[in-house]
Amino acid sequence: MRQHADSYHEVIKALDIEEVSVFGLSMGGLSALYYAESYPVKSLVLWSAVTGPYQPNEESVESTLGKLIMTDKAKDILSWGMLETAYYFPKLLMKQLLKAEAMMDGDEIKHMVDTEFKDKSASTQFKLFIESLTPMSALYPGMMNELKKSAKPDQIDWCQIDCPVLAVHSTIDKDVGFSHLLRLKRHLPDSKIVTVQAGGHFVWWGRDGKEVIDETGHFFKKRYSY
Repeated sequence: MRQHADSYHEVIKALDIEEVSVFGLSMGGLSALYYAESYPVKSLVLWSAVTGPYQPNEESVESTLGKLIMTDKAKDILSWGMLETAYYFPKLLMKQLLKAEAMMDGDEIKHMVDTEFKDKSASTQFKLFIESLTPMSALYPGMMNELKKSAKPDQIDWCQIDCPVLAVHSTIDKDVGFSHLLRLKRHLPDSKIVTVQAGGHFVWWGRDGKEVIDETGHFFKKRYSY
């Protein structure tokens, strides 16, 4: 996993980028932390981030959507099906994602989905999100490799991370447990910590999600106010 950070740094050097802020989401939290540990970073933002040994939530894996995503069969057909559902039945697909990734009951999920799609731009944003996951056949080998390595990741040298940190985590995240935020808080006590419910692992969904996006934007802008 640490090699991800090294690869990112090679790209940044090739592009002659002098100042870097890092944004790590979910499994990308480990890569972001390794980068901040090894290279100069102006600021670090983590959403729903894995910060140590990680095992997928068994309930999420055993859900209908989890079984489809975790299997290595018919990935391109699955990708097509998800895209079609995102275009024609986006609420249905979002409900399935929330069921797998958030500790919410059916009424709470329905309310969040209905609220989310009151925003006219929500449908387009959701389609773009699903498009980013396709073709799943191209993502699957790397995903399985990351899951294997994140079960016993390299130890993070927390003392080497000295940039401002914003960490956002949901109290109802069914995928990446709250212990990952507590680990970061213990090792980086000066971090700015934001806890929300939002859409569970999808901390950018729902009313709380809009606050998360605004808070993150303000955090980055503050680092670059000349």
